[in-house]
Amino acid sequence: ASWRGREAWLPELALTAQRELVIKRAREGRGSAVHIGAATPEPVWRERVVRALADGDWVVQERVESLPSIHQLGERGCGPHDVVWGLFVFGDRYGGGFLSLAPREQGGVINLTRGASPGVIFEVLDDE
Repeated sequence: ASWRGREAWLPELALTAQRELVIKRAREGRGSAVHIGAATPEPVWRERVVRALADGDWVVQERVESLPSIHQLGERGCGPHDVVWGLFVFGDRYGGGFLSLAPREQGGVINLTRGASPGVIFEVLDDE
């Protein structure tokens, strides 16, 4: 694997770059098998990486923290949210999308089954 311009052995990288990585089971959904390295105690992370390597059906991703977006919070307010953009592509054409939003202080995995709220993407055609 290549990590930040250098060759790296993935099993070693998964342990040494824990705070910068996320591991998730490839065939799971709804955020049920997603583990954020920065939010996992080192012994637990090590155990999960060893299990992932033994199972062989896990994905390692770099954790990217996005800037917060302001959205509705409560009945009469707004506040910072973490947002996951789910985009659809058909071949090389954009086909729409959806948002999953969670108040910033909630932290962790953002998924509708874990308390996130659905959002819409309002598209406006540019006449130019």
